Amino acid sequence: MTGLLTVFLAHRAVFDLLSAGGRYCTATQEVRGAPPEKEILDADKPFETSSICNPTGLRLIAGRNKFMMFAPLEGWRDVKVTDRHTR
Repeated sequence: MTGLLTVFLAHRAVFDLLSAGGRYCTATQEVRGAPPEKEILDADKPFETSSICNPTGLRLIAGRNKFMMFAPLEGWRDVKVTDRHTR
C-alpha cells in the first residue's frame, strides 16, 4: 500500500512540475504575442471544466483584484443536485 501511495504522489509531483513549466498547457496566440505587462481581460471563450487545459485568452497581472462570473451553457443541469431535491 505504501508503494502504491508513493507512485501516486510521485506521478502527481512530476505532472505538477511539468504543468507549471508549460509542458501540458500553453498560452493562446493572443496572449503569447502581447507584451508581458499587458493585462488581457476581454476574452469571450467558453470555459470547459472537462478540459485539463482551458485556454481562456486571459492574462492576469499579480496584485490586482479580479472578478469572474461563470454562466452555465444553455440546457445544462446538475443531475445529482436535481435528483436529490426532487425525491
